[in-house]
Amino acid sequence: MFSDVAENVAKRSHILGSGENKDVSKIDVENSRIMNQGTGTDNKNEMAVMSRMALNTNKAGMEGLDKGRINQIILEASKGSRFYENEQKKESETDQRVATMKQQLDLITEKDKQKAVQVMDALAQQLEVARDLSRTIVHLDMDAFYAAVEMRDNPSLNNKPMAVGSMSMLCTSNYLARRFGVRAAMPGFIAKKLCPDLILIPTNFDKYREASKQVREILKEYDPNFCPMSLDEAYFDLTEHLVKRKSLTDKQRTFYNPYHCAKTKCDIKDEVKGMNHRDVNSSKGVERLDDERNVEGEEDISKCVTFGFTDEDAVNEIRFRIQAKTQLTASAGIAPNTMLAKVCSDKNKPNGQYKIQPTREAVMDFVRTLPIRKVGGIGKVTEKMLKSLNIETCSDMFVHRGILHLLFSEISSHHFLQTSLGLGSTRVERSSERKSISVERTFRELSTPSDLYLKLNELCQSLSKDLKEEEIMGKTVSIKLKNDKFQVKTRSSSVSHAIDSLEAIYASASELLRLEIIACHPDPLKLRLMGVRMSSLISANVVHSKQGTLMNFFQKPKTTSSKLVNGPEMHDHKETLKSSNITNSNDMSNNMTLNYNMSNIAQDKNRTMSEEVTESHEINNHLSDIPHTRYMDSIPEAATIEGRLFEFVCPICNNVQMHNDLNEFNKHVDLCLNDKEIKSILSEQDQEVNKQPISPVQSSKRNCGSETSSAKRRKNDDKGTIKYFFQNNNYGTFPSHK
Repeated sequence: MFSDVAENVAKRSHILGSGENKDVSKIDVENSRIMNQGTGTDNKNEMAVMSRMALNTNKAGMEGLDKGRINQIILEASKGSRFYENEQKKESETDQRVATMKQQLDLITEKDKQKAVQVMDALAQQLEVARDLSRTIVHLDMDAFYAAVEMRDNPSLNNKPMAVGSMSMLCTSNYLARRFGVRAAMPGFIAKKLCPDLILIPTNFDKYREASKQVREILKEYDPNFCPMSLDEAYFDLTEHLVKRKSLTDKQRTFYNPYHCAKTKCDIKDEVKGMNHRDVNSSKGVERLDDERNVEGEEDISKCVTFGFTDEDAVNEIRFRIQAKTQLTASAGIAPNTMLAKVCSDKNKPNGQYKIQPTREAVMDFVRTLPIRKVGGIGKVTEKMLKSLNIETCSDMFVHRGILHLLFSEISSHHFLQTSLGLGSTRVERSSERKSISVERTFRELSTPSDLYLKLNELCQSLSKDLKEEEIMGKTVSIKLKNDKFQVKTRSSSVSHAIDSLEAIYASASELLRLEIIACHPDPLKLRLMGVRMSSLISANVVHSKQGTLMNFFQKPKTTSSKLVNGPEMHDHKETLKSSNITNSNDMSNNMTLNYNMSNIAQDKNRTMSEEVTESHEINNHLSDIPHTRYMDSIPEAATIEGRLFEFVCPICNNVQMHNDLNEFNKHVDLCLNDKEIKSILSEQDQEVNKQPISPVQSSKRNCGSETSSAKRRKNDDKGTIKYFFQNNNYGTFPSHK
């Protein structure tokens, strides 16, 4: 239960939920008195750390808080933790960058500054000529999304401070918790110090994805090319819809909700603001009235809402439909470009919207006093560097444009100039410009390999699902690892063909993780964050169309061309697959960009994960419980599920190959295509061996069949060569090159 004191805070803070901001300062003073913990410190080093750890009040719902008191609580709660030590280290690095930048600033002459200003002014003129105010860009952001989903499904959490996450890290918090200074990306143990009555709810991404899917279905009706940035936010372009909207009838702009009591003529903004989450039934939601649906009686009409023709009406309509369908609220920003729309969506949170008129004057008025931290891409490090140059707002960036050009990279200085002019992208494209798609999770410290691989498998499942939903495939798999010392590593691996399946993604990612585990031996790999990313993206439709063409070209069925391999015959085909060269050469055929030598690949052949770890100094015996990392061995099971195997005739070796997956056949073809290159390497190696002089005694011993020590030594030297690899690891017999 909420304590009496905290209830008083909640009642006083409830004013924020109604969209009012009056008397906020008085509320926060009282809140600070209630949360009176800790004392001030004279330690300059600790105060320096607080510049990184300080509360960021730019987040919606955190305006007007007593930052000094909250920062002191954060400092006291984090002292002695690894989080605190990591922040100290980062603060020191940032201070060094600032000091270096100021040294460079002292060397800049007035002439250099004038020349730099001329360069930036010329660029500003070009940007002004290209300014586009014709598009209507919207950024939609769900309000406290994860927390809102949990409160919707558990009404007992309403009117209580709660957050989604763990003691290690929070994903988000509701607006009541934010009045205590609790926010996303804050360690849970610090949040508990700020708000002892805080309720922590573990994440449930299946529920969040389902809610996000419902929102995206609505957005797709207004812009088929909308761009989702995460589960809870998206950009979309309303320009084309607004043209079509002019021809829509009243019935086509009318939406019906049997569980919403509304007046027929009302202000839509106030109506959506006043909707109660519990008054909406998600199973039925909002329905559009069409010609076949007749509304009879005043009672039914009172539940209908007709929206207007303007962009603000359209966005209100979208938010209204989202709330009725999901019982969740959303906020939106309407502007001529994505940068401004993103900032605007945070102006009237929660459950509101804000629009910048599409004129240059309105845009410049908006950015003139806009704090730099509100701009996307400017984080705590860049903010500190800019503030050291007396740059606090976007207008300050234009005033100091010459200095920024001299001290920052060309890309950064151009971005600062565009921001100061209120410019941003006017194109919203779903995937053509997308570079990657990823998932990552923060969790309590994990160190046993079995737990690490299970967490990796969970992430790969999520990534595979997202790729298939987006109809995207990729060729480069990367893993992101943050250890217990908050050090971040990224490792990548590329495959020869685009993939999106769980098996293929996990095969690449687990190999990268295995190498990191081995690299840490004999110490365990301790992680607190893990992520998986897919890049080098390509449309799945393009990939499938190409594979269909290859399938038709290479497939050579028997006389019973559509014969399915089922029943007793399946066992024989399983044995064939298990003994095939392609299955055994899994590491090589994946074409990963890893620095393996041939001896390591040979050692990896036909090993389960538990065997690999045992041979690697027995890192951890729990690996025998985890999924097999060599997904090639699961092909027979996949064939059983599909119920069919196809015959492929290799155009290089003319041998028949049995596969249910064209990708596996492609690997065989790749291996055959490399045959000539392998032979050439073998020839060069033999030539090097033959160049070594042989004494008459050695020659006579060789002729009589005895093996000399020199010969034995040369034989041992061959163990690291490609020749030894293929002759001793059952990867196929190659004809003599002599």
